[in-house]
Amino acid sequence: MNMEFVGPNLYIAPDSRADDGLLDVVLIAEQHRRKLDDYLATWQEGVLWPPDFTTLRGAHLEIEWTGFDIHIDDTLYPKKEKARSKAPARISVKVEHDALEFLVPK
Repeated sequence: MNMEFVGPNLYIAPDSRADDGLLDVVLIAEQHRRKLDDYLATWQEGVLWPPDFTTLRGAHLEIEWTGFDIHIDDTLYPKKEKARSKAPARISVKVEHDALEFLVPK
């Protein structure tokens, strides 16, 4: 992520900044599932309650993947039929500077 909110305005990464050249990866471990459930149950009440999930920040992040579910954009990986066929593997994510250019009319 490089924004504070994700999906339907979920306040998941309160310290994330779009202009710092870094990515924030929010980790939610199995033992924090209840904390996430509690947060999701109250997020529409209009109170910004920043969860204290572990966040990794960097311009180049590598994660050792062992077959656990990951969510990339709107897709859950791996597909159930391929659940652990390629584990373990390394996930490498890098910031690509100036990857997006906005064209604005005069």
